[in-house]
Order: sequence, then structure tokens, then C-alpha cells
Amino acid sequence: EQFEDLDVKTEYMEGTMNATTATTTPAEQVDDLIMMVADQNNLELGEAFSEIGPVGNKEPQKEEAEPQADSLEARLANLRS
Repeated sequence: EQFEDLDVKTEYMEGTMNATTATTTPAEQVDDLIMMVADQNNLELGEAFSEIGPVGNKEPQKEEAEPQADSLEARLANLRS
């Protein structure tokens, strides 16, 4: 039981430390480091990287339920015919 408690405490501390570190690290420094490593290794990051922006800045886009319903109705109509 002591080992289980220790595991839980360790996981909690690791999670807290990771969250704290991630929020205090300047995004510009991270981007600069990524660019530096990419340049050193002759890697192209592409447009997708620059469009993403800082991590956690964008909210995921919500999918509309209506188009999915239309496609389901079309599939059902195809099955019936």
C-alpha cells in the first residue's frame, strides 16, 4: 500500500511539474529552438507549422452535426435503392 501511495504522489508531482514548466516556458524561445534544430538538420517545417501558432492558443473547431446527418441519410437512401 505504501508503494501505491508513493506512485500516486509521484505521478501527481510529475504532472504538476510538467504543467508548471509548460506554462512558464516562453513560446518564442521554443519556436526559435525548433527552427534552430530544423536548420541544423536541413529540415523544412512547412507552412502548417507557422499556421499553428503557439500551443494551446487555438481552440479545436467543432464539427457540424448536420452534414454528418445528410451523409447518413444519403447512405441510407443508397442502401434502400
